[in-house]
Amino acid sequence: HMAMLTTPTTALEANLDREAFVGEQQQQQQQQGTPHLHGVIKLLGKHFLCYIPFAALTGAFRSSRSIRQLLSRQMTLQVSFDIQMSKGPSKEDAEQRRWRAQYTRTRLPHSSLNSPLRMHVNVPLKEIPLTSPTINRELAQVIPMVSWDDCGSLRIECCDDLDFVDASLYPHIVTVAGSDVLHYLHNPPLLSAVEYITLSLTQVLGLPADFVLPSVQWLKLICRDSAFSEGLMQKVNAAFPSLRRLHMALLPTGMVTLAGPGMVAPEDFKISVLQNTPLEDEREAHVFVAAHLFNIRVTWNGYLFRNVKRLQMDELSRNNDGLAVEQLSGMVKSMPHLKRLGTVSARALLALDLAS
Repeated sequence: HMAMLTTPTTALEANLDREAFVGEQQQQQQQQGTPHLHGVIKLLGKHFLCYIPFAALTGAFRSSRSIRQLLSRQMTLQVSFDIQMSKGPSKEDAEQRRWRAQYTRTRLPHSSLNSPLRMHVNVPLKEIPLTSPTINRELAQVIPMVSWDDCGSLRIECCDDLDFVDASLYPHIVTVAGSDVLHYLHNPPLLSAVEYITLSLTQVLGLPADFVLPSVQWLKLICRDSAFSEGLMQKVNAAFPSLRRLHMALLPTGMVTLAGPGMVAPEDFKISVLQNTPLEDEREAHVFVAAHLFNIRVTWNGYLFRNVKRLQMDELSRNNDGLAVEQLSGMVKSMPHLKRLGTVSARALLALDLAS
């Protein structure tokens, strides 16, 4: 009987032991400190924030000053800007600014802090030359909840406005286009962080044989002359050894030249057709011929699309009923390493027949 009394065999005694164990565990957690948002962000950083959209972090930004500063340090800011002249922008410039503002407003809520946060600011003429405090003040008027002074990284896009930028921001310029390209080509070490560049066909072919830009990863090549050969791609590969993405903007006649032998595109490739003629039939005819040449296995297999894994083509996104769409869709289905495809129209989607 004494053994039965000292052994906790009843349900009541088992529950008491369980409650004591739970209480002991809770006491240990209180001593060690429970996890909180500040600790999670410091521990996981961008690996945690890449899954959360910017709009969902509004409450976290406003919760405390320390959280706001910590989140701001995780941000990579990519800024494009316009200069507000005293006489006011032209009708075309005003429309371009409205488009940029709408584009930023649409993409911002869905962006994550892990990726570059793209913003566009209009800088008054009196704030020239452009400096980092000026950018922070303009952004603070739009989104005051972010501590812009504490942003971890700043990237600047510059198009025809390099003369308005203070020299202290030169190491942050990652994109040059327009007349700023001439300044960059004249003295590349001055803008050592440039990754995106827009060049014309003449500018590329005119580069010296030993000219190398190792930092450039994205190149937009505007070809307003269809008389180019395989030497163009060899020039591009030699001058830009780190190139990951190539965007070729061609005349309709240039599509046929691009289908010739000796052309090798990088893994990320985009083709767009410049509008040089109001005659839609002429554009359709050149694209149709090029599409046939792309489908000739002897022509493209092992050449232009051999290494392409991501393709964007404007002709596939146009809603037309021409035969060129069917030929281009057949080319896409035959590409050996394609993994990602850009925007396509409903007509092109039917021709691709993804279910087969």
